[in-house]
Amino acid sequence: MQPEIERNKSNARNNAGKKPSIRGRLRDEYDIQSETIKKGQLEGVLERKTFAQETSVFVGTALVVFSLLGFVVDNLLGAHLSPAHNVIHLVAGALLVWFGFSSEQKAKKCSLIFGAFYAVLGVLGFMVGTPGMPSVGNLVRDDSLWLVVPEHLELGSTDHLIHLLLAAVLIGGALMKFRRLRREEL
Repeated sequence: MQPEIERNKSNARNNAGKKPSIRGRLRDEYDIQSETIKKGQLEGVLERKTFAQETSVFVGTALVVFSLLGFVVDNLLGAHLSPAHNVIHLVAGALLVWFGFSSEQKAKKCSLIFGAFYAVLGVLGFMVGTPGMPSVGNLVRDDSLWLVVPEHLELGSTDHLIHLLLAAVLIGGALMKFRRLRREEL
């Protein structure tokens, strides 16, 4: 074992000033002593986030930003944003981001659960919504207004469409089966 350590020290001196290869960086960072590093051994080290995780983080971040802007502009994108609606989106976005940075399985489950929730919410909104005048958010007559909690949580046609779009992105992202590897050579 001692000669291998000496060999690594001498290689480090000879390569001073050069950008270390990925093998060298992994040996240093993960204390890998073997001369040959096989791709299978480094699978967990080299993989980036999966598409499900990236989608979860992206949609979660968008929801957080959208909800924070919704506290300032209550008719953002023609939606009916009340403080209650913004809090719901803020919590959903924070959970999506949290689980997106967690594991692949947690990101998939969270994306599927929220995707299903938003799909049901969008479809149900169009089914039970009736023509009416909203009291929060975009104060324009809506043909598919759903008064979940009148004057606090009201969903209109734009909200239903946004919810269906969120559902499609979340469910699609959770079901995608590919991951990207770093492009650096081993």
